[in-house]
Amino acid sequence: MSTLAINLWPRWFRILIVGAATAAAIGSGWSAYRYFAKPLVLTEAAGSADGEALVLISAISARLSASNSHVRLKVSDAGSSMKAAELLTAGKADLAIVRGDARGLADARSVLLLTHGVVLIVTPAAVSADSLGDLRDMTHWRRRRRHQRSDS
Repeated sequence: MSTLAINLWPRWFRILIVGAATAAAIGSGWSAYRYFAKPLVLTEAAGSADGEALVLISAISARLSASNSHVRLKVSDAGSSMKAAELLTAGKADLAIVRGDARGLADARSVLLLTHGVVLIVTPAAVSADSLGDLRDMTHWRRRRRHQRSDS
């Protein structure tokens, strides 16, 4: 019975149907691969007083692009940390670089800790201190040195 149905169509038409089905399968597979393999682009609002946050996140973005990562970052300069928080809450950015004490971000969560706060304390070369406890008498030392200079 199946041989009768196949014989009803000419040979060139059967080859055309098989070729069209094969091309459709290859084309849909290629389209699905392109759709699922394209990188996900996230918009990130960055802003800080010294501009270091923007420099750091731009370097991370360049590294992700160079390594052909599935996630890419589109960095937008917000100017300040508070404006970056506003862009995040308004939905204009997917991620934001903000300070931990920024207001209005109750439902936000940390994804990446970019920097720790660092304090640099500079002392005169004559002071030999290894810790903050050693600097306890620093003002006393300075006053004593001034008095020694004025006496001589």
